[in-house]
Amino acid sequence: YTTLFRSGLLARFFELEALTAWQEVAADVTFYFGWSDDRAWGMTQKRLLWWVAQAKRINKLKSGGQGDE
Repeated sequence: YTTLFRSGLLARFFELEALTAWQEVAADVTFYFGWSDDRAWGMTQKRLLWWVAQAKRINKLKSGGQGDE
């Protein structure tokens, strides 16, 4: 591990992992709301997560549950 930390490979791996997670959220939100391919890519992660929360709220309403928790 020491060599990995010194070379920065481990840090870059975790950055790549975070980027991949962000890309998956962007793709999911784009698909769910039927947006154009580039709409979610300009959003911050915080904004994307807000849209994820809205999708969950909408799904709950569609299933007959209450919208606000």
